[in-house]
Amino acid sequence: ELLKYACEIASENGSPYFIFDRDDISLAACCRLKTEITDQGMILHPEKLRFAGIQNVTINLPQCAYRAFPNNKISGSFLDTKNADSMELFLEKIDQAFHLAVKAHLQKKKFLRMMMENSDGPLWQIGKTAQDGRPYVNLDEGTYLIGLIGLNEAVQHITGKQLHENEDIFKLGLKIVSFMSLKCREYSKKFNLKLSLEESPAESAAGRLAKIDLQEFPDSKKVIKGNSIGDESYYTNSIHFAAAAPVDLITRIIKQSKFHPLIKSGAIIHAFVGES
Repeated sequence: ELLKYACEIASENGSPYFIFDRDDISLAACCRLKTEITDQGMILHPEKLRFAGIQNVTINLPQCAYRAFPNNKISGSFLDTKNADSMELFLEKIDQAFHLAVKAHLQKKKFLRMMMENSDGPLWQIGKTAQDGRPYVNLDEGTYLIGLIGLNEAVQHITGKQLHENEDIFKLGLKIVSFMSLKCREYSKKFNLKLSLEESPAESAAGRLAKIDLQEFPDSKKVIKGNSIGDESYYTNSIHFAAAAPVDLITRIIKQSKFHPLIKSGAIIHAFVGES
């Protein structure tokens, strides 16, 4: 009866959350943000749970592609040895963006700590030690999110095809996100920072970054969606297929979900069913 009522409410305004119980202990909030709980003490005493996504820094994947290949495309399989140097250049641009993202996180962490540790600071109330012996927000335990945007346009610039148009291109997208997931793990250990890959809830960033790239990178006109000369230009959100791609919902769910194990802090699939 409760499930039926929740489905009725969801069909009207989408407010209920549906979280599948797959044995893992996890928390979910903010549309797609999630984390896994591995501390047995917190599992046994849920009143001690703390969950904070400190900041999200989003990597503009199409811009990485423009910088790597300003005047040419590559084609063929990602694993093709003749393309190894070209793809290495593209991944190098992503790695450079990662360095900037991590630098931004470290600077933000330092700034927040300064405001939380001083009794006259604006964030002291959430940084001071509470009655349970812990601060409400612990910057050392928080998650520092690395977002991604425009995977579809990045591979389109490189190969001339979008994610949904070719199986090899789709696999190329998976390898790019796999690289980013491994970088999160590598830099987490290097900087002692809990970095995690997330599908950025980036509708505003999708438009803003596209408009900036239109001014800086002329080749972007060939891949940016919407109106490339007006205010309606945008990149496809995160790892999604283009919204206008002629792909049925089930196929879209099956394909896009292949990326989800690589994106530890939350993923989402948009099902546009209102018009039907």
